[in-house]
Amino acid sequence: MIKEKQLQRIIEGLLFAAEATLSTESIAKIISISEDEVRQIILKLNKFYKKTDRSFLIYQKKSGWQIRTVPELSGWLSKMAPFRKMNLSVKSLETLSVIAYRQPITKIQIDSVRTTDSNHTLQTLLKLELIKISGRSKLAGRAFNYRTTDFFLEMFDFSSLEDLPRANELKLF
Repeated sequence: MIKEKQLQRIIEGLLFAAEATLSTESIAKIISISEDEVRQIILKLNKFYKKTDRSFLIYQKKSGWQIRTVPELSGWLSKMAPFRKMNLSVKSLETLSVIAYRQPITKIQIDSVRTTDSNHTLQTLLKLELIKISGRSKLAGRAFNYRTTDFFLEMFDFSSLEDLPRANELKLF
């Protein structure tokens, strides 16, 4: 049986070495422990990191766990290059918001909410991999349905769509 301190080191090492997020299930299989044990160890690691004022924490994303720097350091880290900067227009942000809150949604439905044509904006968001086509509508015409991607969640630092602000939390003006 592996001692807890060793399990902490193993999980920490796996997360540092991973090129992408690691699911709870993957970590549990690698170490041969339960998924609940993985979660408990990660909670203890984060508690330790916070207590010792570390520059990173283990964050849970939709696709799994990832070691990331704490938000307070973003100003310093943004000075590093190269960073993939995304300058999204107001049109793109509006369209992305409509998709995020109403997905799956068709172009016609998006256009009716925004009261303007969103064809170019949809192409841009598809190229940036913030949205994807997720099948076809069952309505007449069988239009494409659009959804946000896991990359969208990552870029906006959401673990899931449940993290989107609710309408009553938004300050529009």
